[in-house]
Amino acid sequence: TVPADSLVAGAVLRITAYGVYGTTVAPSFQARVRWGGVAGVLLGDTGAQIMGTSVTNEGWRLDFLIRGVSVGATGTFECQGSFEAATTAVVENAEFMQNSAVITVDTTANKDLVLTGTWNVNNAANTFSVRQFLVQRVA
Repeated sequence: TVPADSLVAGAVLRITAYGVYGTTVAPSFQARVRWGGVAGVLLGDTGAQIMGTSVTNEGWRLDFLIRGVSVGATGTFECQGSFEAATTAVVENAEFMQNSAVITVDTTANKDLVLTGTWNVNNAANTFSVRQFLVQRVA
C-alpha cells in the first residue's frame, strides 16, 4: 500500500516482480499494473502476449516505473514498463507496457499497487504465480 499524501511531484516508484507460470496449449496472457487494487486505475498493460506451449514453472519478470508528475486528488503519473516471459528454455517473449500520455490518479488516499493477469483460455493448467513483488521509492 502506498500511503496517502506520501508522494511528491518528481517521486519515482519502481516495481520489480518475478514468478513462474505454466500452460496447456499456447494461450495468451495479459498482465496489467493498477493503482488502487484489482479494479483500480490502469497504469500499464501488455496486451495479449503469447506464452509457451505446455510449459511448467517457466519464469517471467516485470519491470515498471511510475513517475509522479503532479499530486493531489487529480494527480498525474508517467508510467512505462516491460514484461518478459520465457516461452521455452532458450526463448523469451518481451512486451513493452508503454503509455503515450500521463494518467490521472488520486494520491490523497491509501492506494494498493497491484499486478493482475488474465488468460484467454480457462484451463487448470494455465497458472501464474508471483514469487517476488517489490515496490521501491527510488526518487
